[in-house]
Amino acid sequence: MTRNIFAVGVVTLGLSACISFGVVAQPSSAPDAAKQWLMLLDKGSYGKSWDLAGSLFKARISAQDWQAKVTPVRNPLGPVVSRKTASVQLSNSLPDVPDGQYAVVKFNSTFSHKAAAVETLTLDKEKDNWAVIGYFIK
Repeated sequence: MTRNIFAVGVVTLGLSACISFGVVAQPSSAPDAAKQWLMLLDKGSYGKSWDLAGSLFKARISAQDWQAKVTPVRNPLGPVVSRKTASVQLSNSLPDVPDGQYAVVKFNSTFSHKAAAVETLTLDKEKDNWAVIGYFIK
């Protein structure tokens, strides 16, 4: 694993991270939910991102492991400078997860120490809310 690529294998393509938006305002779309979750990472609130994670994520990675994996990857990038939605793909199925309503959202992102990155998030429609179930940065 290099510092420029981060993956925790939970869902296909090495994606992993789930979130349920309990006290956070309910996002109306998958890209909105993805952006809200990314704001936690942008603030360095890695523990909070795990705390708000859904059961799929929590069953596959402990809070300590999540923080240990995400910290050395995100911290060196520095603050986010810009982030633009690049694509949104909807699907009813993904490998290794039950059929459901899924979205794969890609962002073209710039950080203070990395001029070009692609952040890919996979989301699941859980109880009428979009929940992040995967995160990959390259």
